[in-house]
Amino acid sequence: MSLITPLFLSAAATLASEPLDVAIIGASASAGWGVVVDAAPSEMPTPIRHRHLDLASAIEASLGAEHADISRHVDAMFFSRPLVTGAAEVTAAIAEKPDAVVGIDFLFWYSYGDIPQLRSGQDEIGVRIAMLEQGLKQLDRLNVPLLIGNLPDVADAADVKPIALLSASQVPSESALKALNNRIATWAAQHDKVTLIPLAATMEALQHGNELRVGTTVWPEDDTYLQYDQLHPSVSGLLFLAAVIATELDDGIEGVTAEVDPVQLRRLVEFTPDEPTP
Repeated sequence: MSLITPLFLSAAATLASEPLDVAIIGASASAGWGVVVDAAPSEMPTPIRHRHLDLASAIEASLGAEHADISRHVDAMFFSRPLVTGAAEVTAAIAEKPDAVVGIDFLFWYSYGDIPQLRSGQDEIGVRIAMLEQGLKQLDRLNVPLLIGNLPDVADAADVKPIALLSASQVPSESALKALNNRIATWAAQHDKVTLIPLAATMEALQHGNELRVGTTVWPEDDTYLQYDQLHPSVSGLLFLAAVIATELDDGIEGVTAEVDPVQLRRLVEFTPDEPTP
């Protein structure tokens, strides 16, 4: 069963000769935390053979560098100051005057997190919803097509040994997570320029071994889409998200079709040395 279905982006068509200006906002997943790929050896005494891959680079690979002009406004430390960081990212994105904004994990730390009010015994759902509203208020400042993700259940990340990057106190309860995603869905439905990417369904598919696909392209079930921390996407996970997002964005670029084949995308982002001459 496909969990990713076309969610058409209502962007004005842009000639293929004019790149679509896309601003990326978000946290560590968008920043490509921990994601590296093979690269051509650098010209140094000790060559560097890897490079960092972030969501912007992965989307660029899927769309083609000549078709997308992408600006990055992401912060891997978003969790430390979500209110300040989120506001700053949106301000920076607005300044770019983009054709579209992508915030696939922008709302994560407005929903997850060890919120001080919870320590005093206040109602969890009320407290987390109030925090989420702060994130939605920032997104309300954007008046361009916007792609956002809902909230995946990453409770397993709190059980990773020997070191977990997420604590149990930062994870919403099942009822709170449901309420948060319901609020995001309602908000998205009220904004005709918003496309909601179902991260929650994608994570559930990974946890149950269900099929992942982008359009009609099925992605391998035996691949690893999360890093050891069970929180951040791996190379394949980042490429999958990029393919989903690029498929939405290419509706705004005349004559462009996003590359969604996992093998081809991997070849586009990783360095492959030439075959040795016999």
